[in-house]
Amino acid sequence: KDPFNLSAEQMAVVKAKLVELKGNVLSFYTTADEAQQIYQNNDVALIWANYGQQQVKALQKIGAHVAYINPSEGALARLDNWVISKGVRDKDAAEKWIDFMLSKKVSGALSERTGFGNTVVESSSAGSNDKLVWLNNVEDPTKRSDLWNEIKAAP
Repeated sequence: KDPFNLSAEQMAVVKAKLVELKGNVLSFYTTADEAQQIYQNNDVALIWANYGQQQVKALQKIGAHVAYINPSEGALARLDNWVISKGVRDKDAAEKWIDFMLSKKVSGALSERTGFGNTVVESSSAGSNDKLVWLNNVEDPTKRSDLWNEIKAAP
């Protein structure tokens, strides 16, 4: 129910399932560029695009016939924000900058250029009925990292 706060028992189940599925994996990658190279140099049917729409756009640019699909269980999402901090020197200029960045023309151009979705212009990366799971802090980043290393090292 809460993928960011797992109990020790849930972690064990996750580990067992991922080790079981590991046989279906050609490779793990760290950067979007590595994923692109793996895709170009192998017969790949499915890729976990953890860099989201930006990665899909880069793959499409090299001729890959790929699409972004949000699973019914939900797709991880995050939202970058603009803020005006206390004590800002020119609040009017800051508000104009935010309004400019949130205009349909600029938001649309940024999405077109980067592949990232936004809150102003609809994009193909998320439909109005798609479930989004907002990225949150995990219970213990070190334990998560250790678990992932154990999964990758498992035969």
